[in-house]
Amino acid sequence: RQAETLRVIQAFWRATGEPPSQRYLARRLNVDLKVIQERLHALYRRGWLVSPSPAGCRCLHEQAG
Repeated sequence: RQAETLRVIQAFWRATGEPPSQRYLARRLNVDLKVIQERLHALYRRGWLVSPSPAGCRCLHEQAG
């Protein structure tokens, strides 16, 4: 599920050049906002995301596939 979240973040970043909001991610993945916050926290802890601003996140690594 974290990988799916990461793929959506990467696709949004590539398409817009901006980070997606947590609300966008929740809607896109059809989950509660709390679930997105937990997934993002795990991705930050693992070093897959950095937060350039309070508005959103950016992927540090490109995921294959």
